[in-house]
Formats: sequence, C-alpha cells, structure tokens
Amino acid sequence: MSRLVARLAPVVAAVVLVAACGVSSQSRARVVDPSDVPEQLLPAPSTVPDSTPDVVVPPTPPAASDPVQVFFVRDEELVPVTRRLPLPLRVEDAAAAVVAGPDPEARAEGLRSALGEGRPSVVEVHDDGEVVVELTRGVTELSGREQRLALGQLVFTLTGLPGVTGVRFQLDGRPVPVPRGDGTLAEDDEPVDRDDYAELLAAP
Repeated sequence: MSRLVARLAPVVAAVVLVAACGVSSQSRARVVDPSDVPEQLLPAPSTVPDSTPDVVVPPTPPAASDPVQVFFVRDEELVPVTRRLPLPLRVEDAAAAVVAGPDPEARAEGLRSALGEGRPSVVEVHDDGEVVVELTRGVTELSGREQRLALGQLVFTLTGLPGVTGVRFQLDGRPVPVPRGDGTLAEDDEPVDRDDYAELLAAP
C-alpha cells in the first residue's frame, strides 16, 4: 500500500499544479475572442505597407542632335535633305548618312543615291579642315555623270559641316584623281569643294 501511494503522489501533484494554473480541462479547441487575450500576447502590428507605392519613372530626355543637310539625287541633280545627327557632329556620321541612302519617305518623293553599292568612308580629318575619304570600287567603277553625282553627294554633305573646307579622295590608301562636276579631273593631291560640283546642284 505504501508503494502505491508513493507512485500516485507525483501524479496527484501534477493535477493540482495544472488546476492551480487555470488551464482548462476541455478536450476540444475553442475560438478565443481577441479582446480576451492579454495585449502582450498579441502579435505586433505589421510595418509592411499594404501595397507597394507607384514608382514614378522620369521620361528619358531626347538625345542631343543637330540638323544637317545630306545630299541625294533627283532627276540627275543634287538635292539636300535635312537629317538630324547626334552631337557632337562628326564627319564620319555625315558620310555614313550618305551611304545609308534616302529613307522610305524621301524615296517616295523621287530621291535616290548615286553611290550604288559603293561604301566610301572617312579615314582622316586634317586640322586645316580637309577630309580624306576612302573610296571603294563601287564608286570608282561608276561612269560619267553618275560618278560625278556620287562624289558630289559626299562633297556637298561633308563641306556643309562646320570647319570642313574640302575633300580629298583615295583608293586602297593612295590618292586618286576624281572628276569634277564638269567632267574635268582634279589632281590626286588637290582637294575638291562645293565649287567643283556646283553645276550638279538643283536650282532652289
């Protein structure tokens, strides 16, 4: 008997302790009203906003550019078209605009390029304002007025840039004589300018 009492003593003590702590003996869970829960046991209020605020993205400013006259051909005459090129203006960009040819809108108005398959490029710009342009076979193999128009496109476009006074042409890295607008040949070491192709320009 004394052994049984000794075994039951801890169990009785645990039951008394639970009862003293006020723990309910209900076997089922029940919903507790939040107002009955001590404030210190409630979760802390969230500091995360309900929704992410709209992010305002400033508009991208337009790239700086400047209008430049690029020359193409209409009815066998040189005609200027205004294009906007990025700043600072570079003769390389102006030459590339000639090589690219007229856009669809300009072509619809009857403009074309006499360069054909030629892809000339600027290779040097001198301090005195002279520009050296490397020609390709696509230009040098043109004949008659078509070649003069192609050269005139380049000369008028490049000399329209600030500081450019004349153009020298070369092929395979060597200076070559080119025909002026009237068909006469310029010396291979002589720069050409707008005056040399004035008769190809369309009347304003």
